[in-house]
Amino acid sequence: MVFVCKYTDFDNLAHQPRGTPAEHGLTSYALNSATGELNLLQQRKHVLNPSFCRVHTETSTLYTCTESIEEDGLVYAYEVDVNGNMATKSMQSANGTSTCYLTLDEQANNLLFVNYWDSSMCFFPIDKEGSLLPVNGFLKPKKVNSRNREDHLHNRQLEDHAHAIVLDPFHGSLAGRLAYVPDLGLDIIKQYRYIASTGEFEFVGSLPSAEGPGPHGPRYIEFHPVLHIAYVVNELSSLISVFKYEPEEASKLSDGSISENGSNNWPGSLQLLQTISTVPEDYDGYNTCGRICCTKIGDSVLVSNRGHDSIAVYEVNETTGLLEIVNIVSTEGETPRHFQLNEDDSMLIAANQDSDNLAVFTFNNRDLVYTGVSVNCKSPNFVQFVRF
Repeated sequence: MVFVCKYTDFDNLAHQPRGTPAEHGLTSYALNSATGELNLLQQRKHVLNPSFCRVHTETSTLYTCTESIEEDGLVYAYEVDVNGNMATKSMQSANGTSTCYLTLDEQANNLLFVNYWDSSMCFFPIDKEGSLLPVNGFLKPKKVNSRNREDHLHNRQLEDHAHAIVLDPFHGSLAGRLAYVPDLGLDIIKQYRYIASTGEFEFVGSLPSAEGPGPHGPRYIEFHPVLHIAYVVNELSSLISVFKYEPEEASKLSDGSISENGSNNWPGSLQLLQTISTVPEDYDGYNTCGRICCTKIGDSVLVSNRGHDSIAVYEVNETTGLLEIVNIVSTEGETPRHFQLNEDDSMLIAANQDSDNLAVFTFNNRDLVYTGVSVNCKSPNFVQFVRF
């Protein structure tokens, strides 16, 4: 099963797509893993600009958020089935604009999220059936001054713009107690102590997302499944930053023994090891980065380029976690805002936002090969695999 989010109203976005507004915001497909063919199953109207998904497999729940700079985002919980149906379980307000990222915590008891436009963050408690309860733990660092899209694009690097929230996957019983928030506006990675029992986020410091002159625009952070390594994709400078995760320092931050003191001498849980480009050395055209991901066994990292319109594939050093470029492959479309690998990392689907198509690839030993399958799909921005 493949669920796809699509943009339905361009006027409500912080950016301006060049594709075609979709009539249906959510679409489900059945994937033929032998041929790569996608067969249309179901479509949902009346969802404004759905732009991100998470799946709670135990309750067969698909969560998605709406993206708009004009009104508070909504987060929906859908019950999904083998026929691709999407029945609404619940819906809650995100209490902020341009909702852009969802994260289930360690026990899948809470759904964390960030709102890009006003840089707010919070979470929804989840009941036993997977439905969302009203928001808890709301945190809004400061007022964002951008009034509209033009103003935002001109002043984006002058104010906070949270773009993701990812929990520390390491540390045994302390796993999930540190929340990392890439701030695209300030070129930093913020750290928060996440206290699920009380609904609090306690700020415990930040660090630059990359070295050298920016803007870098950190978008997403991805932890290696085994090594104490984190990868940050910098949207605006087309760089991946490789960080070493420091367990001892992370423990001090997550267990409450050390808090941010306002100085630059706080103990950082991430230490920069490497920065590496996502585009060829001789490429001097426009580019911004989209998604970054690590394969499930941790041997490869992939990132999408919007402008160069490609996916860069890296080999991961099994000891150090450092990256070496292997190849850069066309996504067979324009502006791959998102892509996803299936559960065994054998197939990849790229969502080419500005050419209105989904492109299907095979992936084997870092060899990304186009299957020849391209499906017409208006303004796709997110791809979610689900297996029943």
